[in-house]
Amino acid sequence: MKQFKDIKVGTKLIGLVAVMGVLMLLSMAFNLSAVENVNKNYQRIQVEDNYAGVLAVETGKAFSEDRASLTRYLFRVDPGERQQIAGEIQAKDKVIDEKLEELNKYAVSPEAKKLMSDVKSKMASYREARTALMAAQAQPG
Repeated sequence: MKQFKDIKVGTKLIGLVAVMGVLMLLSMAFNLSAVENVNKNYQRIQVEDNYAGVLAVETGKAFSEDRASLTRYLFRVDPGERQQIAGEIQAKDKVIDEKLEELNKYAVSPEAKKLMSDVKSKMASYREARTALMAAQAQPG
């Protein structure tokens, strides 16, 4: 303790400033690291959200094409054409199911999971009604 008392005031102040500077540098390094982690997480979330948006658009597009195929099916007379269109509809159903499953991976909140469940339920209802309509129609047009 006597050695500390013997040190000049100016030297003590320089030492204090140096210690404070080192603490500030350590604090800055930690905070920059935290900001960098937040930035990386934000970028990852943004990429995932963008991809989920693209998936949703692609799913909607495939559903719209599926409905257009149904309309074409209903207005065709030729059984060969109808069979080909029915095959297209099945292929679109497969694409829609794949996109919905992939999109379901991004539904993490309870609200999002409920929405995805509702979409799947409505798709099942639509397909059931579509199948009944296709089976019931004896005459096209």
